[in-house]
Amino acid sequence: MRAFVNTYDFLSAIVDYDDVELEKRALSARMLAEVLKDSQRHEPSIDLSDVTLTHHALHKQADSGLDLTKGDAAGLASVLAAGSRGRHEAELVPWTEVMTQINTLFEGDGLSDGDQVSAVESVMRKMLESHDLRAQARANNKQDFFVGPDLWFALQEIIPETGDQHQKGIERLAADRSRQQILDILAMMPLWETLRQPA
Repeated sequence: MRAFVNTYDFLSAIVDYDDVELEKRALSARMLAEVLKDSQRHEPSIDLSDVTLTHHALHKQADSGLDLTKGDAAGLASVLAAGSRGRHEAELVPWTEVMTQINTLFEGDGLSDGDQVSAVESVMRKMLESHDLRAQARANNKQDFFVGPDLWFALQEIIPETGDQHQKGIERLAADRSRQQILDILAMMPLWETLRQPA
């Protein structure tokens, strides 16, 4: 699906297909590809066993003549192996380097590694909720995004907001009425299995 969308976007920038129906299909495919990207990311395949073909139509296209005897026969290179490349993996930094930076940031505060990581991850998750930051990330390369002043100003607003929301969450978890709900949630998460693994 994504291969069709990318190929169509590329070719339609060069060739005017003058086909409203094809453009509608391309827009539908683009939206469907976005939905499938998140909803089916962890599924090995899409189950089509319950899908039934109810309609199928063939339409005769208008005949057109191509005079291939005039001019140079240079030809065009076809699109090869569209969509065959694997998923692009982001360039990740080794976790030890990340932990070294986090430990340096919190040095002397008496926080465990888990508490330090939790604080940084909470701020990052809150930043991911920002539509403005998402727009800036799309509009800039990585280096420009991190040196821009807007990121620091946004971070100064997000950090206290994250602390307030985190405090509300902790207070809710500490309430007696939450006891069984918390235990049920932790039972669904891999807490027990993780605790059994070597530290």
